[in-house]
Amino acid sequence: MTSSGDDISYPYTCDFMRLEGKTKDVFVGMCLFDIEKPSEISKKVGMNQSNVIRILKQIEMRYGIVKRIGRGKYIVTDSFLKEWVRENYRH
Repeated sequence: MTSSGDDISYPYTCDFMRLEGKTKDVFVGMCLFDIEKPSEISKKVGMNQSNVIRILKQIEMRYGIVKRIGRGKYIVTDSFLKEWVRENYRH
């Protein structure tokens, strides 16, 4: 369900649009800077690493748009969503 070729799929739009505040900052930071480690994300978004880890776990459990892989790494589960965020949140 998309209205144009530049839109992301409806389920991911809903999940992404529910993100607010620091949760959205963490997710957007992952996408913009293409980073997987909470320590690197925390530096980019100016947050404590333990808070970033807690937020990543919440995003994974509630929305499924990130996934923990291996030891201490998280990825965005949908490459189209990641690219959409990169194109729409660059400054």
